Amino acid sequence: MPLTAEDSDCDVNNAARCRQAAGCLKIKSAAAFRRMLQERESRQNMRLDKYLKVTRLIKRRTVANEACDNGRVTLNGKIARASAEVKPGDIIGISFGDREIKAEVLAVRDNVRKEEVQDLFRYC
Repeated sequence: MPLTAEDSDCDVNNAARCRQAAGCLKIKSAAAFRRMLQERESRQNMRLDKYLKVTRLIKRRTVANEACDNGRVTLNGKIARASAEVKPGDIIGISFGDREIKAEVLAVRDNVRKEEVQDLFRYC
């Protein structure tokens, strides 16, 4: 099965898998592929629906997308679309029936372990 840049198992430190993925993506070297992964991880913006999924505020990205479409998610006090860019310092509000959750974005990362999720946001 070919690897892609989104393959969560392809680690910057795992040279063999990076070489294989670099070949699949037509990248000239594993070093270039590792640089691409590092740049992607250091990125400071992310789509709102993906951030909600990564932080586990909403379990699935499709559910996050639907919540945004229905106007249940706000970003800095304004109703947000799923494609809105989230960056550190933003305040996300989510309406679940009669209760509302507010969270401040502390960091943006593509892949996070369950134990590290609390480092990405803080409840307000």
